[in-house]
Amino acid sequence: MVNAKVSFQQEIPVSSQEARNKAQTNNTNSNSPQVPTDEQAVQIMSRQVLKLSRQVAQLKSISVLVYMLQDQTEMVNTMRNHSIDYAMAFNSHKEDKAARDKELGPLHIRLWYVVVKSMATHFEQKGQSQDKTLDWQAKIEACAEYLVNLEKKNWEEIQEELQVFRLAKAFRKGAIKLEIAYTRSAVKGTTGEFMTMIYFPFLSSLGSRRMLAAEPKGDLERKIQAWLDKKDGK
Repeated sequence: MVNAKVSFQQEIPVSSQEARNKAQTNNTNSNSPQVPTDEQAVQIMSRQVLKLSRQVAQLKSISVLVYMLQDQTEMVNTMRNHSIDYAMAFNSHKEDKAARDKELGPLHIRLWYVVVKSMATHFEQKGQSQDKTLDWQAKIEACAEYLVNLEKKNWEEIQEELQVFRLAKAFRKGAIKLEIAYTRSAVKGTTGEFMTMIYFPFLSSLGSRRMLAAEPKGDLERKIQAWLDKKDGK
């Protein structure tokens, strides 16, 4: 189906100034809302919060990858421990914030770095136990090459390739969510290429499951909805 071209030949009738003023007055009056009571205002805000939270969840499902993992895994524990170490180092550098930010960098990049290093160690151990097959050797070399490239970049350059890498709570017992946002790329040595070729297959080997739909309502959203349902007599 071919889209029709834009046409400006259909002219809009020119109104008198009096008609314009009248139309503007009617529009202003129709848009003047009645002031709600306090009870009504709370309900209105609650409904708006639920609406916005759903919209945010939908946008997040498009821009951020979410993987469901087992809570007690080596990778998860590595990220947790390093987060604590980072927080301690961060709090000990309160005097010079500029130097602290330059030295420590963003937490999510630090987490990504230690995960790649621990993943390389995992591949080395697997290779040793399985007589250094070509598959394991290729993964070890890919990790080593990527880490060399990563260490040549500054924080801003890495941030352009990796925007989100963090753990988040999951309501399912014994599970945890891993959230990732990165710049897709097929160029060798970039984070996007490494994610596709090495990291995502590694996640699959851990039994992870990618969440394709928007996240369900959280605890606070469900409490707000229950309160609104009660007010509505449901």
